[in-house]
Amino acid sequence: MKLLRSDVKAPALKMNESLQNAALDHANDMAATGITNHVGSDGSNFKDRIERYALIGGYIYQSIVYQDQLRKPIHSKDIIKHLMMDKFVPKKQNRNNIMANHHLHFGAAVANHPKTGQCYVLLYGS
Repeated sequence: MKLLRSDVKAPALKMNESLQNAALDHANDMAATGITNHVGSDGSNFKDRIERYALIGGYIYQSIVYQDQLRKPIHSKDIIKHLMMDKFVPKKQNRNNIMANHHLHFGAAVANHPKTGQCYVLLYGS
């Protein structure tokens, strides 16, 4: 991802513990309940989950990838390729958010999902 972002003069993303924890909360919730949605079983959205751990001002965004969308064994490079192709999201929002200059931090988590195999949650923040 660092190489991709450097092509558009965007700084490398830095891991953020609060974003990581919020991503893990949602991945675990989806795994436990079988939901496949950006909204948690408690009605929380990604902003709500992030604010459980810290206030992160500015831009935030969430991407979710399910193993059954990739149709093969998963490697982290496969997830990034999938997000860059962005065939499941109108207006290529996943691609735009990976490449956005204003996103400086990220958190990511994976969990075994009862319907999709695995679910991957990525959060970006400024």
